[in-house]
Amino acid sequence: MERTEQMYTLQTQLEFGKIKPFPLISASRWLLKRGELVLVEEAGIFRKGFGKTFCYLFLFNDVLIITKKKSEDSYIVTDYVKTDQYEVDLTDDVDNQISMSSKTGTLGTRSPTGQFLFQITMRKNSEGRREQIVLAADTLSDRARWITALEVKEENKRYSRSKTAGLRQVEITKAYMAKQPDEVSLQQADVVLVLQEEDGNTYILTNTDGFLHIVYQLTH
Repeated sequence: MERTEQMYTLQTQLEFGKIKPFPLISASRWLLKRGELVLVEEAGIFRKGFGKTFCYLFLFNDVLIITKKKSEDSYIVTDYVKTDQYEVDLTDDVDNQISMSSKTGTLGTRSPTGQFLFQITMRKNSEGRREQIVLAADTLSDRARWITALEVKEENKRYSRSKTAGLRQVEITKAYMAKQPDEVSLQQADVVLVLQEEDGNTYILTNTDGFLHIVYQLTH
């Protein structure tokens, strides 16, 4: 019931305009993550200049809706894609493309962002076309949490034994209180598995039964 009410609220906040409306209200749909990111590239065009262009993402269990924030409770939809129709890329290729474009003058003398980039390739967007956007997060932890959410695409997705076999197991030595909605608080002596290490102190973790899939910022 709570999820359905949330869908009703979000439906009233989203303005589709020229975009084909998406029927958001469904008992089988729920919100996984939402938030604002810097839009670095859209439709093959690198954003340039001193101002930043922002987009606001709504990630549901079956669809990703890309918007621009109009006000605190109003968003203009620019595109959307079903979760089985996109891929997330976190490779050096994105950073290299930005760097090369900057050197050749496409972006001028100013780097487009000092932030952490990732790329979403939509095989079929709202109009059935292949599109690509490059986004930037403020911190490495933010990017890791977005990548995690975009790739999981399901609430409490269970990892198979084959995927968790061989992962490094660690014991939490210091309690951690979640600072973001998609983080999970951890207590001292909790045992977790390390799925990915970003920079030596940011980890994506799962508990040993394979249900939780979170990002945890370790502090030393």
